[in-house]
Amino acid sequence: MNPTPLVAFDDARIIRGGATILHIDSFAWMPGQHWTILGRNGAGKSTFLELLRGDIAPVQDPDDPMRAARTYCLDGVVRTAPGPVKPRIGLVSPDMQERYRRLENPIRGRELAASGLDGGPFLYRRPSTEEWARVDAVLEELGITSLASVSAVNMSQGQLRAVLLARAVLALRQAAAGGHSLLLLDEVTQGLDRTARRRVLDLIERIAASQDEGSPRLMMATHRPDEIPAGVGHALVFEHGRITARTTPQEAAALYAAQAPRVDSCPQGVKLGDSQATGKDLVQVENATVLLEGAPVLHGVSWRMTTDTKENWAVLGRNGAGKSTFLRLLLGELPAAPGGSVRMPAAEASPPPWPLPEQERPGLWRRKRRLGFVSTELQSRIEQELTVFDLVSTGFFASLAPFDVLSRDMLDRVSAWLEHFGLDEISDKEFGALSTGLARRVLLARALVHDPLLLLLDEPCGGLDSGSREAFLAALDAAVRCGARYIYVTHYPEELPETATHVLVMEHGRIVYAGPREGSPVRMEP
Repeated sequence: MNPTPLVAFDDARIIRGGATILHIDSFAWMPGQHWTILGRNGAGKSTFLELLRGDIAPVQDPDDPMRAARTYCLDGVVRTAPGPVKPRIGLVSPDMQERYRRLENPIRGRELAASGLDGGPFLYRRPSTEEWARVDAVLEELGITSLASVSAVNMSQGQLRAVLLARAVLALRQAAAGGHSLLLLDEVTQGLDRTARRRVLDLIERIAASQDEGSPRLMMATHRPDEIPAGVGHALVFEHGRITARTTPQEAAALYAAQAPRVDSCPQGVKLGDSQATGKDLVQVENATVLLEGAPVLHGVSWRMTTDTKENWAVLGRNGAGKSTFLRLLLGELPAAPGGSVRMPAAEASPPPWPLPEQERPGLWRRKRRLGFVSTELQSRIEQELTVFDLVSTGFFASLAPFDVLSRDMLDRVSAWLEHFGLDEISDKEFGALSTGLARRVLLARALVHDPLLLLLDEPCGGLDSGSREAFLAALDAAVRCGARYIYVTHYPEELPETATHVLVMEHGRIVYAGPREGSPVRMEP
């Protein structure tokens, strides 16, 4: 007798805005199987994981309303409703992460992990001593005990991802008794430093290698085939919302290796930078300490970046080292404590080249209007209904809301950058409808449209497939040839842009190295 699938799909469709964004002709997840999913940005991987978990429902077939497009059998009962088995399906995803970052009443790491004991989003009761011991054991297993008392909103992207994985593992270990459980991972290593990545991948490999019937079965969506655990034996390749291949991870990686189009120049007539800024420092940081919840996360940092040497800086360091906080300090989102300062003399000497709305504010806002900024966190804060054209235009005003004061030159500049990045055909499309790769290119266009003196890039390639990653880095290098300068945060030093000349290494909120790339103490190869 053939075993019953853990999850099965039969002509399952997801429709949004009148368009079919996912169509699964058939799929059966059999007991004992571990899967990986590969595909370009926008191929349908994350939507498929949402469908698997039961967060979204397939469209009912009007011609056959009794047919079940999705069935589960995780507790010995075949059912179509996901509710009773949802505690047996853990998910770690970027969307889940952003929901916790936006909480008005932030939850701390230990409580967030412990919420997995009951499968809810929050901790609604006081766990027993034995339950707290299990929570602490999982935190130790992932090497994140130091995050137990840290607020989720003050964690780095990688730190929060690791805590959410701990939460999912606890939830599944709690629910798995007497049945099966599933662990769905959507870009789970995104934002993790090398050490944290290795710990997470080691845990995933142990799960994949386990012969224990109570151990979760894995479904891992990734853009990095080299991180697929050895125990994962099955792979799906997605394209345009459909499964195009069911094969081994090795063969799937080869199918996935096609290149995305590259951008190797700048729009005609565009020259970034400003001659008035020559001879001035782009950045001057003096004895800057940053406090979060009363505790220092940057300690007396001093650093400068000049306009004369044409240097571009990479910022490297472990999760929680202070890299993103450093960029937020430069951007003006976090203040330096008394006794420290952040100045940008080049921005002070070089007024913004574009007309300003009447409500312009001096000082900090003027500085922000000479900067361009790209990050995965910024992408989550943008109004999803905003059109691509309107979003790019907000770059002129250091705002996420469009102004009605665009001159003809500004409109032309927006159009030029959209055309340059191959985005002109989607200029009227809503930002929320874009794939991650397209959205990141839109944000780069926004960051460049107003002729910034300096780009601040916080893990800009996080979540991008290999082709989109190469296209983004090629576009960035092309912008440098037009005069752009940047500071680039990454956990993948082997993927640094070719134009990164210098490296700043941070540890525990302090700068421990600042100098030429060739002298960096951080290993640059994979």
